[in-house]
Amino acid sequence: VHLKLPRIRKTLERLSFFDMQCSSVSAGLKCVDGQCVLRKPCPNLRTPTPPEGCYYKSIPDSDGCVTPTLKCDQKKVWKRQIPECPRNSIYSNCTNTCGYAHCATMNHVKHCQSLRCGPPGCVCKAGHVFVSVDHSLGCVHKDECSKIVHKRTTGSVQN
Repeated sequence: VHLKLPRIRKTLERLSFFDMQCSSVSAGLKCVDGQCVLRKPCPNLRTPTPPEGCYYKSIPDSDGCVTPTLKCDQKKVWKRQIPECPRNSIYSNCTNTCGYAHCATMNHVKHCQSLRCGPPGCVCKAGHVFVSVDHSLGCVHKDECSKIVHKRTTGSVQN
């Protein structure tokens, strides 16, 4: 194919003119037949709803295609991961592997020590024990256990 020089020059001038306009609009664009287009077709990405405390940051690549990148506020994520603990209990990354006393068993539990950590979870504050085997009921001070145990066995509160 043999093209005449004036035709090539006009084509180059036209492309050069549109290239300047395209480059001033956004990086990653190019001119094809006088039209500003992306350098390559961008994938149609669908992003799921981000977890609480996170968001997607759109980062364009060299071709102008946007890639969503998940970003998270570590303080919000950490707070979200710590469960709410019931009354008089706190969250611990290292729970007791020996198990926990509760009001009905606190006088019968043998002393146990372990150098290993149990799974993360809620534990009673110092001086407190779980109300029952159902840890969701929370903890009470050890001195209150006699009232709770007496109420369960007799139906009345001991004073």
